[in-house]
Amino acid sequence: MVKISFEFDKDQFRKAILKAAQEQLAKRARACKCPRHRQYPEVITTSEPASNRFSLEIDGCCDVLLSQVKKKLGIQEKEENGN
Repeated sequence: MVKISFEFDKDQFRKAILKAAQEQLAKRARACKCPRHRQYPEVITTSEPASNRFSLEIDGCCDVLLSQVKKKLGIQEKEENGN
């Protein structure tokens, strides 16, 4: 039998998980390419280590590219109706 155990700092572990999630989302977004303009989105990531938060800002050449990024990231587009 082999027994493996780990000991880690909870705060450092949480920060590492958030950083990995941030990097993975940015990588997915950057993989998209506009079929019309052949451009990639601009992805800006910001982190707030003290509060264990991060955010992504994604800008693109047109709505087609931004829709593609949203789909890739699993973000549902809001339906716009006149109500």
